[in-house]
Amino acid sequence: MPAFGNDPRAFIRHNLFTLHSALDNPAPALVRPDGTVLVKLVDITGNYHGVQRNRNRKGLARLIPTSNRTWWTKRAMIYEVTPANIGDVGAFAAYICPYEDNAVHAKYLGSAADFMFTGDMDGCTFGIGIPNGGGGVRVAHANERNMVGGSQWAPNFAPQRVAQTLDLQRVGASQHTLQPRTYRDNAPRGSEFKAVTIGLRIGNKWEFYYQHQHMDGTDYRNKLATTKIG
Repeated sequence: MPAFGNDPRAFIRHNLFTLHSALDNPAPALVRPDGTVLVKLVDITGNYHGVQRNRNRKGLARLIPTSNRTWWTKRAMIYEVTPANIGDVGAFAAYICPYEDNAVHAKYLGSAADFMFTGDMDGCTFGIGIPNGGGGVRVAHANERNMVGGSQWAPNFAPQRVAQTLDLQRVGASQHTLQPRTYRDNAPRGSEFKAVTIGLRIGNKWEFYYQHQHMDGTDYRNKLATTKIG
C-alpha cells in the first residue's frame, strides 16, 4: 500500500482526510472498467488556519485535564482525495462509494483496489454488507435530506435516519452501519461534526474506519478520533 506507507492503519490515525467534490458521485469518465477510480492525495493543510488531531494518552498521562490543549492535541496534516491522471506522481486506484442528495448508492468492493472512500458525511448513513467467501463486500451511502422534519431552528432528524437505515437494508448493506447519531450530534455552537469514512483492504479482508472531525467555521479542523466500524 505505497500511497499510505507500510502501515495504512497508522496513516489514517495520524492524518486527516477529505474527499474532493468531483468524487462525491464520480462522472462515468472517471470510473474504470474494474469499478475503481484513479486518485491521489493532495496536501491541503495550508488551506486551514489550524489542523489538529487528538492524542490517545494512556496510563497516568490521561489524568492531565483536557483543558490543556497542547497536551491532548497535536498538529496534523489533512489530505484531499482528488481525481488523478495516469502518470501522476502518487496516483493509485480506489473504490468510490457515490454520494448523492436524496438517494442511496451501493458499491461492490472486490480486489481491484486496497482503498475505499465516500463523501464526507454530515447527516448521511454508511452501511456495510456481509463479506462473501473471497473477501468482497457491498457498501452503501444513504442520504434522505428531504426527510428532515421540524423547522430550521428545531429540526427533527428521526424520519431521515429511519429512512436511511431502511435504504441500507434494501440494498444489502446493513450488517454494520455508521449512524448520524454516532458522529453528528452535540456539536458545540457555531461548529459541526463530520465523518470521513475510509476502507482499507488488508490481506483479502476489508476494514472500515471513520474519522470523527470537528470543523469550526472553514479554517479549523480537528480529528477527534479514528474509529473502526463493526
